[in-house]
Amino acid sequence: MRKRQLLASKNRQARFQVELEHSLAMLLRSISHDLRTPLATIMGASSMLADSELTLSSEEIREQAANIYRQSSLLSEHFDKVMELSRVQQPQHTLARTELDVADVVSAAISRRAQLLTNQALQIHLNSHARCMADSTLLEIALANMLENAVRHGAAPVTVSFNLDNGDYLLRVSNAVASHNTAQRDSGTGLGTAICKAVMQLHTGQFSLHSSDNQTMLAQLRWPATTDIVEQNVG
Repeated sequence: MRKRQLLASKNRQARFQVELEHSLAMLLRSISHDLRTPLATIMGASSMLADSELTLSSEEIREQAANIYRQSSLLSEHFDKVMELSRVQQPQHTLARTELDVADVVSAAISRRAQLLTNQALQIHLNSHARCMADSTLLEIALANMLENAVRHGAAPVTVSFNLDNGDYLLRVSNAVASHNTAQRDSGTGLGTAICKAVMQLHTGQFSLHSSDNQTMLAQLRWPATTDIVEQNVG
């Protein structure tokens, strides 16, 4: 029995490593693709402003400065995602599961995306005593990415809910699918999804994202509910 358990553990670690390598490859592709456009825009706009032979109106100067600011903000978002994925994928990271107040996790995730979520309509459906066992930082990172995806690709309001289901924790983010015209541009190709998947793999859980009849978007974190918490080394 002990040998079977060790073999199963090694198999899980091998699968996990493959997933991490896949996420890293996707990350590198995303950086190459997603950084090219904002960098080109910044270079073009700053070149115009620095060109002494060009005479620009006050309105044109403001427009190019605004362009630089927008694209710089986009670059900042990209790098935030890179740092989050790096945090999740630290080779020697030890999963520190503790008992958490789910309301605190939700609040921290919203703060992490404060600029994006400040004026968004959010509906939080939590039991007053909703608690779970998880790594607080990683769960916060995953939820922040779920909220960002919902806002960028869906319509208000965005609903956050938490409950227990057959011995599992379920943390969900849902909203209506936005029309093509109102959906915002994603700030990173697949990075948010990769982060959520990696976080759930560390918790021996699953992340899912789907839409029903093109009307409702649902992102879900599902991981085992247990009080038998042991530090889990995933390196």
